[in-house]
Amino acid sequence: MQWSEYLAESLRTHAPGPSAPYDPGWLYSTGAQSAAVLVAIIGGLLVSRLVALAVERQGLLRRIEEMESQSNFIEANFVTYQVRVRERCHALWRKWLIESYVLHRGDPPPNEVEDKVPRGSSMTETSQWGSELSERVKRTFQAVESVLTPTEIWIPPEELASRGVDIESDPDLLERVTTTIRNNRRIASPMRGLIPSVFPTTSLGPIIAAGHSDVPTQRHDENIARRERYESEFSQLRAQLAILHHQADPLATPPNVAFGTFALIAFAALGVGFPLLLLAINPVPTAVGIRTAVVCAFAVGLGLVLRFIVEQWRSLGQTPEPVASSLTSSDS
Repeated sequence: MQWSEYLAESLRTHAPGPSAPYDPGWLYSTGAQSAAVLVAIIGGLLVSRLVALAVERQGLLRRIEEMESQSNFIEANFVTYQVRVRERCHALWRKWLIESYVLHRGDPPPNEVEDKVPRGSSMTETSQWGSELSERVKRTFQAVESVLTPTEIWIPPEELASRGVDIESDPDLLERVTTTIRNNRRIASPMRGLIPSVFPTTSLGPIIAAGHSDVPTQRHDENIARRERYESEFSQLRAQLAILHHQADPLATPPNVAFGTFALIAFAALGVGFPLLLLAINPVPTAVGIRTAVVCAFAVGLGLVLRFIVEQWRSLGQTPEPVASSLTSSDS
């Protein structure tokens, strides 16, 4: 084969064929496909992020539930020892001052009561106890004196009960009040030397008498220490729970999720739905205005998605707000 013939055959073999037909819908199909790919990718990332946040929130909620159970247990122990300490403090305070309250008919001098604060109590508590004891002493004096005749020095408790006096609520106070009334009437009576002393005057003496075991005082100190320990642990747990709630609450409604969902839906509608709708109405849309509208719709949807991505990027760099919690210990 001559060189000229070979060249002619090669040109004939590699010569371009008839040109491919022009596709007037390439802009719409390309835009729709591009938008669909972007929506799928960004939507998948958003869903995976939401799933990760949901898993993280579930872990925090389980931790919160465990700490709440522990906090309730510690609070119950704190309340138990708080009640024991208060009962002991109230018993000591009453033992110190009930004779003064009865002697002064419910209104003792302030200098006798203001410094009587048992260990583990407070001035607020003792003031409240003083008000309650004062009212009770006054009511008891009034109740007993209202049923005694002017000539009666003393009557037995059963007779007081039959005359409507409550002898069950506080027998010790009733005995002290009746003894005080009897002694006062005995002194005022012209026949005081002939009236026998029915009940001797009670003397309380010191808090811990000679030879008395110091075990109650030691137990009281132990109860105070345990109460303070449980109170400290409870306060620390409540502070930790406040931090966990501060971390878990934002995860229930992550920032920008609503806007991100709106951006993806808008991009899918403008970038995918709108071109497909045009192709369904007119398979060969060639008008310049329609092409411009398709491009603008794609650009608007893409702009919304890009704005969502920028907002998410900014949120990653934000510093979490500090937890400001004012915790007070439980009081019961």
